[in-house]
Amino acid sequence: MVSMTGSPPDVDRIGTDELRRLLIEALGKVAGLAAENAALREEIARLKGLKGRPSIKPSGMEQASEPKPPTGAGRRRGRSGKQMRRVAIEDRVLKAEVPTGSRFKGYESFLIQDLVLRPIAIRYRRERWMTPDGRTVVAPLPPGIDGHFGPELRRFVLAQYHQGQVTVPRLVVLLEAIGIEVSKRQLVRLLIGRQGRFLDEAREVLRAGLETAAWVTVDDTGARHKAANGYCTQIGNQAVNAYGRQGGPKSGRGGRSLLVGLMACARCGRRLKVAYRGRYPYPIDQCMGANEVFGVSRCMSFAGQRIDRAIARELIRAIEPMAIEAALSAERMHMESQAEQQRLLELELQQARYEASLAERRYAACDPDNRLIAATLEKNWEETLRRVQECEARLDTARAPKATTAQPNFAGLAEDLEAAWKSPLVTMRTRQQLLRSLVNEIIADVDPVAHEIVFTIHWKGGRHSQLRLRKPQSGEHDCRTSDEAIAVIQSMASRWSDEDIAATLNRMRMPTGQGKTWTAHRVGSIRRVRGIHAYRSAEKTGEWLTLTEAACQCRVNFPHMCRSKIPQFCDQPAG
Repeated sequence: MVSMTGSPPDVDRIGTDELRRLLIEALGKVAGLAAENAALREEIARLKGLKGRPSIKPSGMEQASEPKPPTGAGRRRGRSGKQMRRVAIEDRVLKAEVPTGSRFKGYESFLIQDLVLRPIAIRYRRERWMTPDGRTVVAPLPPGIDGHFGPELRRFVLAQYHQGQVTVPRLVVLLEAIGIEVSKRQLVRLLIGRQGRFLDEAREVLRAGLETAAWVTVDDTGARHKAANGYCTQIGNQAVNAYGRQGGPKSGRGGRSLLVGLMACARCGRRLKVAYRGRYPYPIDQCMGANEVFGVSRCMSFAGQRIDRAIARELIRAIEPMAIEAALSAERMHMESQAEQQRLLELELQQARYEASLAERRYAACDPDNRLIAATLEKNWEETLRRVQECEARLDTARAPKATTAQPNFAGLAEDLEAAWKSPLVTMRTRQQLLRSLVNEIIADVDPVAHEIVFTIHWKGGRHSQLRLRKPQSGEHDCRTSDEAIAVIQSMASRWSDEDIAATLNRMRMPTGQGKTWTAHRVGSIRRVRGIHAYRSAEKTGEWLTLTEAACQCRVNFPHMCRSKIPQFCDQPAG
């Protein structure tokens, strides 16, 4: 055995096997040295702050024909981390004390978040001008400035007091620690004074409720405040009081289903639930009570769109005889509602005038030497006078005839109830409330022999009616082309092209089975499915040609030149 560490051996005296072994050993040592050299280069680059060796992934061409491993697409994705609010980041450079001869290696980032509370005192120097007529004009303050405390300080105090539950003494100590000079009396005035915007908002909410309420009651509480009896106003909301608890099983809460919470199963007595399926969600009525309790199969399940349309037709048929009377009653209620709103505005104006006269008497009875009380009473008098003016303006607006606003045509609605029911202005919640005002409950059952769904409608008043509908087969849907559109295609197919038929159907506002507009491709597809033959040129059998096709075969540049030759061919005898 020859060693590689001593003197080089005589190659001529070494056998073939020994040379091969020495070559393999040398190649292994060279590969090891190359790997060690690369690792040292990467370590030197890391210490110098230079870019390291790029990470190049192998090509995936070899794995293109192999099936991909199953991924965790069906697994529930975990909750994401806490999202940090984006704020402007301020960069500050920190100097380091280093010995002479050191080399700069960049920066090491360290992010902190902090809160800065500091007082700001602004002195507004408002310009004062003297006009030629002797008036003094002073520059106005910026919006939001009300008093000697800024809007941000006012917002901070209100948030700490009402949301943070911080008491007034602690707020005073906190503001003084920050650097705000404020006393306890000033803080109390800041909390309870100059809150006119909140009061105006409360009055607007009350006024909107009074104008839209179906009924209003006032209860005298017997308490007195500011020399006046207190009272409580109860506003009747139709969605809460007329149709049960808000969000209850029989409340009209909207959605895509008309009969949600109204149908019950005839087999187990439980209420049917609504589920939504499909790319464009459609309702499915199903009874899952027995399945959830006992683990057995569900009682029934059927699509809800066709059922909703059938119940709607039954409802319109039931109320059609009394439609005229209902229209007159609705018109009378509309007029009474307008009169009631005008009466409420008159009562509000009367109350405002009384408060204005009371404020005037109080100001007249005040001692003129007591300027503080006199100024306060004068300010209250001015506020009541402004409120009187606002009430008079609203009352004049309500009394003025509204020529631009079209009055509802209740007689027209009575003549065409189906159009009124399908109007896009009528929401599903309104339809649900109308149905629940006439129907107590609907019992649903499935007849497996006749393949029908049986509905027993319990009307309010004690009457009952039964409705039977064919249960659709599995895979059957309502996306079918209407018979009117099929008739138009059949009548026009022998004389007109698919483009002309599509344009005619679009002008007649006849959509496809999926509610889309017509195109030549869709018309051709309906013809092939229904077996409707087009006119001969459209079938391209070669017997009939268009002008463009005839011009191509005759090698004529313009199709109208072929039109001029048609009479010549017609005059020639056949054969």
